[in-house]
Amino acid sequence: MLGKVKSIVIFAPKKRRINIEVNGVIAKTFIVDGYGNSKRWEKVSVGDLLDGLDWAEEESRIIDADSKITVLK
Repeated sequence: MLGKVKSIVIFAPKKRRINIEVNGVIAKTFIVDGYGNSKRWEKVSVGDLLDGLDWAEEESRIIDADSKITVLK
C-alpha cells in the first residue's frame, strides 16, 4: 500500500508518531528508536512517498511499524 508522510511528531527523545496519508485518510504508526524496526524508518521525512505499508489495525488507522517500506521520494 502507498502513503505520503504528512507529519512526524516527537513524543520523547526516542519515540515518535509518523502521520501518513493513505487513500485520502490520515493513518499513523509509532516508532521507538532502538527497536528492530526503527532502522526502516530512520530516513523517512515529511513529504516522502512510501510503498510497502501494511495495516496493523485498519479500523483504527494504525500502520504496522514492521511494514517493509520503501521510500520513493
